[in-house]
Amino acid sequence: METFKARKREIVRRYNEAFKDVDGLALINYKLEETFPFFYIVRVLNEKRDTFIEYLKAKGIGTGVHYIPNHIHPVFAQYRVPLPVTEQLSEEILTLPLYYDMTEEDVDLVIKSVTRFFNP
Repeated sequence: METFKARKREIVRRYNEAFKDVDGLALINYKLEETFPFFYIVRVLNEKRDTFIEYLKAKGIGTGVHYIPNHIHPVFAQYRVPLPVTEQLSEEILTLPLYYDMTEEDVDLVIKSVTRFFNP
């Protein structure tokens, strides 16, 4: 387990360094040394998330959208109230690949593809 955690932290550090100044991408702040990274979540600004997802898909890079806000699910419809910040964030966030068995080439491909999308 410690090997998995160390590898994922290493990938997160690389992503953080590569993406820290990317205009149009917002990183999530947290204390990495106190965390066992499960997802690498970013916010894609300026309503470009869906285009970004398709761009990465064309490069062979999978992404995830986690999660639909509870108040939007049909089962909670009777309790629905406007939550504009939650709704905005749900349209911006996505996860990038973060697997302990990613090769350096895999990580390089993600970094290269993400940075090229925002800085063609």
